[in-house]
Amino acid sequence: KVRSAIGEEKIQAIRLYSGEKFTVVEEATAGMLCGAMANPIALNYVNETMPGNRASVAYATVYPLSMFLRVIIAQLIVMLWFA
Repeated sequence: KVRSAIGEEKIQAIRLYSGEKFTVVEEATAGMLCGAMANPIALNYVNETMPGNRASVAYATVYPLSMFLRVIIAQLIVMLWFA
């Protein structure tokens, strides 16, 4: 069902942005995905199933930026909607 909706398109690259610059990475870690989605329950699962603390470090790196962007985007939407 999903394949029919998007056809044969695939993700070409994952970009990590820092201001106007970005770095292309080959894969995203589970911690990065959990941080981007602000999902501590998924992070808990990853911490229980994977050894080490790489997922927690990646989560702690991505989460603040994700929350900041959510707040700014929400404010911009409200400003544009009522302007």
